[in-house]
Amino acid sequence: MDLGSIGSLKELSIRPGSVFYMRFYPEDNVVPKFAGDEHRDKYFVILGKDSDGSYIALSLINSEINSNLKSRIGLYQHQIKQEDYSFLQGKDRFVDCYSIKEVSASRILELGEYKGVLNDGDLAKVIELVNTSPVISVAMLKQYSLFKSQE
Repeated sequence: MDLGSIGSLKELSIRPGSVFYMRFYPEDNVVPKFAGDEHRDKYFVILGKDSDGSYIALSLINSEINSNLKSRIGLYQHQIKQEDYSFLQGKDRFVDCYSIKEVSASRILELGEYKGVLNDGDLAKVIELVNTSPVISVAMLKQYSLFKSQE
């Protein structure tokens, strides 16, 4: 298989529910774990693409809920179970549905490492929680085809 084919396969895997692992920086609004660190490697789930496919909306996956923010963001965290996903390396984790990040598709193609895909139930719950977040605008939800009417 040539490298072009590998890139094409990776591009096909950038779809809602896909999980990747990639390096994030403070300019991504991701705080490094330890003082002196310049970056943080994180799992994340793809939520949607913009209309031309150049930007991707994603939610970070965390090992635990930040105890300093738990009262504000706790309701918007979706637990995914390690028994359902081998890439979680034996530990339950939380998809942060309080906020979403926007990252270029080219960056994910270049630097992201595909890990797997959320099951339909977990993805539906993540999208439901993203739609209830008080900090994610309807315009952003619509931009990434995530908006679900609150009827």
